[in-house]
Amino acid sequence: MKKRASNSHLNTIPGFFLPYIDEYCDQLGIDSAGFWESAGLARHAFRPLQEKISEDQLYRFVSAALRQTPAAFGFEIGERISIASYGLVSRAVMSCGNLRRSTDILSRFSHLAMPLVEVSGSAAGDNFVVELVTTSNHAELNRVMVEAIVANMRSAYKLLAATPLEIEHACFAFPDPGYSASVTAAIAKKVTFSADRNLVHVAREVAERPFLTASQTEEALSLQECEVALRQCQRFSEQVRDQIRRCLDASPTSFEVARRLHMSERSLRRLLAKDGASYRALMQEVRESQAKYYLGQTGLNIAQVTAKLGYVETSNFRSAFKRWTGQSPSVWRNANTGTR
Repeated sequence: MKKRASNSHLNTIPGFFLPYIDEYCDQLGIDSAGFWESAGLARHAFRPLQEKISEDQLYRFVSAALRQTPAAFGFEIGERISIASYGLVSRAVMSCGNLRRSTDILSRFSHLAMPLVEVSGSAAGDNFVVELVTTSNHAELNRVMVEAIVANMRSAYKLLAATPLEIEHACFAFPDPGYSASVTAAIAKKVTFSADRNLVHVAREVAERPFLTASQTEEALSLQECEVALRQCQRFSEQVRDQIRRCLDASPTSFEVARRLHMSERSLRRLLAKDGASYRALMQEVRESQAKYYLGQTGLNIAQVTAKLGYVETSNFRSAFKRWTGQSPSVWRNANTGTR
């Protein structure tokens, strides 16, 4: 299915992913020089810890690699990525208490480390569920990113909790790429492909198991630095947009979002005006973007999408969507499926 529009022209993606792909291909005896050329990058001059690349460059690099590597490429890369590679976010995750808390941190700061994926967590009965929402325009890249993050969750958890991460059920919103039975069995006790969403279910006690590296002081300090970094890399209007997205189902008011950002409603509106934005316009932008995501990339029905967007009545959502796109939600979905 088609994805939400992204800033593919901007250099926003950390370059540290590329050396891990290089290492993996080298172990397989594959020359990765062509991958760098495909992405328009100079391999020997590239500084992976300092430089960032665009979505399109990452896609071209990964796409070239996929043509020469096994089906489980993303999982192989994710297993190799060090938890320390994510900079400030790494410090926050390593010092927090457990997997549940680390998911909360990633839901706020994932853009600093992995701009193409949004992370959220929620309790569901006896399980804790981590959702991964991909935002790339390229289906192949979305799949690889989800695979890499799930594999990285497993390797990081084993390091931080000193025990393997037992995933009860992994749901992937892409068709079965043809993994071997051993790879599928290693991912989770149960694996579902072509699911409505990318979901990782773990037992609640697993999500609450303490990390050996936990430190309240270090967590507080690293989170302060993450907030500063986020403000530096995001316009204020983007921060407000993120806050709206995080609680969209509750249809948040400007007062409620201002409180989340620890400021007055008047200050929020003044800062938005400096960006040439308004709260009402941002709310509509987020709703339109999220509506297209849910209709184009998940199997949620219209009533469920309505609730996710914070509308009380389905008729209100249908009218708004017709205003945004000129089409009904059902017609738009039928025209934008098939490339998930």
